[in-house]
Amino acid sequence: MYISEIIKNRINELGITWYRLWKITGIGWGTFERLKENPNNRVSSINLIKIANALEIDLNEFKKIDGSEINDSRNSN
Repeated sequence: MYISEIIKNRINELGITWYRLWKITGIGWGTFERLKENPNNRVSSINLIKIANALEIDLNEFKKIDGSEINDSRNSN
């Protein structure tokens, strides 16, 4: 399972839109576009935390995915 699938499932459960999630999190719209277009796209750890908080998802839920999909951009040298 990919991060985008977890997010999409939770969005559907809550009955909100990607646009609403964007407004709640303050994350750049391009991040959401990339997630929607390419489900295995990387997400920085800070953005993942913002998304998890907005959707009330336990961060442990993301442990079910391939760890290579999570990227802390501060350590990507």
